[in-house]
Amino acid sequence: MLYDRPYMKADYSTKKRLGVLPWVLIILIGAYILEKIFLTITNMRLEQSALMLNIALSTEAFKSGKIWTLFTYAFLHDDNTIFHILSNLLGIFFIGRMVVKIFGEKVFLDTLIISTITGGLVYLLFHFSSNGLVVGASAAAMGLLAVFCLARPDEHITLLLYFIIPITLKPKWVLWGTTAISLMGLLFTEIPRGSGIAHSAHLGGLVGGFIYYQMISKGKTLKGFRIKNPFGKTTATPPPKPKVKRPNYTVNIESKDKMRKEVDRILDKINTHGFGSLTIEERRVLDQAKDLLKK
Repeated sequence: MLYDRPYMKADYSTKKRLGVLPWVLIILIGAYILEKIFLTITNMRLEQSALMLNIALSTEAFKSGKIWTLFTYAFLHDDNTIFHILSNLLGIFFIGRMVVKIFGEKVFLDTLIISTITGGLVYLLFHFSSNGLVVGASAAAMGLLAVFCLARPDEHITLLLYFIIPITLKPKWVLWGTTAISLMGLLFTEIPRGSGIAHSAHLGGLVGGFIYYQMISKGKTLKGFRIKNPFGKTTATPPPKPKVKRPNYTVNIESKDKMRKEVDRILDKINTHGFGSLTIEERRVLDQAKDLLKK
């Protein structure tokens, strides 16, 4: 029977692949759960545990050669409140899915890596002589925000202020506002008083997103591979006009029958190749036919 043939059977073995964005969220949630379990078992605070020495980013860890902490600090979050990781998860999810939609998963993942590292570098720049400690994926979320806002600066988006009040803004104003808040927080709270919020890392994440946006706008990814340029103007090339051999002759019409035959031929030509394919002589014949057939 027809339905017994192999090509008529549905392939139920194929499973939909889980995207990069869900995996990033799952890894961050899993890392937070493991962090809480470890701190509970050891009965220690984050800044006192081995996690801080080997995973979190600090001046001491960086100076001792633990370069990997420039990236691994993003997997840890403040153990005193759920708001820290929750805000980062929401930011990465909502902004990340728009970046994935515009550029694809590779650009999304590259942005996370670059902005996390630049966030850590900028943090160390302002805390290299102190014993500061930074954790969290806020720099990664800021990098995604920068890439999206630069790619769609005038596309209206609706934000929920305090997760309740809807506000419609252009992404470029969101980017400028976020940059201003991070810069003022760095200059007026973090540097003079050692604020608990790492505004320097936020600012570094924005810088990383801006740098990577310049790369992808030129069609390059983190490893230098070319990608489809989403910013270039596409120019539609019209199909070439059909080559119509234009006869070089003069029509001599002596009767209405011959006129009708010639008009029928010209009309067939119009149906096949369009009115623009007619010669000047053929157009003159049509004008003559109007007057002749009315008589």
